[in-house]
Amino acid sequence: MVEVTGDGEEGDGDDTLIAGRYRLLARIGKGASGSVYRARDPALDRTVAIKLLQPGDLEAAEQEAKVLARIEHPNVVRVLEHGQCSGRRYLVLEYLQGRDFHEWLQEGPSVAEIVAKFAAAARGLGAAHEQGLIHRDVKPGNLILEENGRVVVIDFGFAAPIAPREHDRVE
Repeated sequence: MVEVTGDGEEGDGDDTLIAGRYRLLARIGKGASGSVYRARDPALDRTVAIKLLQPGDLEAAEQEAKVLARIEHPNVVRVLEHGQCSGRRYLVLEYLQGRDFHEWLQEGPSVAEIVAKFAAAARGLGAAHEQGLIHRDVKPGNLILEENGRVVVIDFGFAAPIAPREHDRVE
């Protein structure tokens, strides 16, 4: 068993551990800021997602963790923990079983289904807005439809505070 090192590309069934606890199982996504892995948390006997950021993205990882921790809504992915291991920031997120909206839309859902699912995503985004945050990267790949039908907004890595506008204030 090893701590995460190098480029973080370990985890395709080997014994890589994050923070001495989370065992990486398989990479399930890769983006500009890093990779997402399906991982196992043996302490709580559950599957989680680990977002392992590229070196140098320390501030971005901490910001994303804080952003997600402020939002408690069924249509927003939950952050369970964040930290640093071997110089790399990581986020531990709830593991979602399903497919993204891009895949789902290829299946040809009805207009009523599309409206209902996008309304659920909008509720999640509304919860973020209530916390003063704007997602800034809403796209089909960042909207997950779980097997149980729940819609979840993911990847708040580009989220930013909503800037107050002068004409929005009432005195």
